[in-house]
Amino acid sequence: MVFSLTSFFSVVFQNYYFWFAALLGLLIHMALIHILICFQFKDYVPGVVTSVIFVPVGIWLAAAVENSLHYTPAALLLAVLLGIGLLVVMILSLHKLMGVMSQWLYRYSEVRGVDTAYSHK
Repeated sequence: MVFSLTSFFSVVFQNYYFWFAALLGLLIHMALIHILICFQFKDYVPGVVTSVIFVPVGIWLAAAVENSLHYTPAALLLAVLLGIGLLVVMILSLHKLMGVMSQWLYRYSEVRGVDTAYSHK
């Protein structure tokens, strides 16, 4: 949803810098979190399949965008830092919402009469 809105506003305002920063942040997150942690745990990590597919495509896309828009090295560095900052804010926000969503789902399952005996183990 966030990336869809970022893309929409980038097109509306004809400014792709924030979109580019978000793409770089997403690529860093996928490569460092999902893929590297998979090797560290030596087991499946959610999102690793999507990351393995998306990272090469994302790198190609980032290179094509940079080649088209001709950002300076300083602008690229700032885009990376902005992208990392955006992802940190998003991840912290999503982790805060996990408890709320978990409680909502639990209440919803109780209303519907779903057996939740196995969901808390």
